[in-house]
Amino acid sequence: MEEKYNHPKIYDRLWKYGSVQRSTIWSLWKITKDFEGKKNLELGAGNCPRIPVKGGYFLDTSEAAMKNLEKAGGIAVIGDVVNLPFENNFFDLVAGFEVLEHIENDEKAFLEIARVLKPSGFFLFSVPLGQKNFNEFDLVAGHKRRYEIAELEGPL
Repeated sequence: MEEKYNHPKIYDRLWKYGSVQRSTIWSLWKITKDFEGKKNLELGAGNCPRIPVKGGYFLDTSEAAMKNLEKAGGIAVIGDVVNLPFENNFFDLVAGFEVLEHIENDEKAFLEIARVLKPSGFFLFSVPLGQKNFNEFDLVAGHKRRYEIAELEGPL
């Protein structure tokens, strides 16, 4: 059941008819603006990037979203988080908001993120918390899990 909700074609339809939102509308802009001009990657941004778009790297399964971000000045790559097509120690910032819970092998995703981050780099992300709260909404949203804070503490 859950696979039909988390299929890339659904996201393509969602992003195809929208436009790229300005990064400055998000409260996270207070943090991500400091990375302007650096090597940044956002995972699964769709049409709603939180990092500076011009010169920023974006990876998503949605072809429509990647076309939109490319038109807006981003460097867009269609792909998945468990096989990042980037060099080791390449990014100053990797960001992924409400992405990791959709990935079956999130452990491999965390390893890939650590691989492409510079040793002094930052990983900003958000995920739903509290596995005990996993419910029908999570299934419809294509979530594989929710996280516990203790699982997320510490270095990558």
